[in-house]
Amino acid sequence: MKRRLLVSYLSITAFVLLVLAIPLGVSYSNSVERRFTSDLQHDAFSLAIRKDGTTGRFSWQTSTRIPISKPSSFRTASPR
Repeated sequence: MKRRLLVSYLSITAFVLLVLAIPLGVSYSNSVERRFTSDLQHDAFSLAIRKDGTTGRFSWQTSTRIPISKPSSFRTASPR
C-alpha cells in the first residue's frame, strides 16, 4: 500500500513538472532568441552609423561625446 501511494505521488509530481517545464523552456528559448536578435540588430545599426560613407572605412573618431552633468538635486552619500 505504501509503495503504491509513493509511486502515485512520484508519478503525479513528474507529470506536473513535465507539464510546467516544457512550456516554460520553450518560452525561455524564444525570449533568448529574441534578445539575441535584438542585440545583433542593435550592434549592426551602431556599426552602420559609425561607418564613414565617403571612404568606406570605419571612423571611430566621429562619435560625438555627450557632456553629462550632475542634476542639481544630486547628493553624494556620506559615510556614517
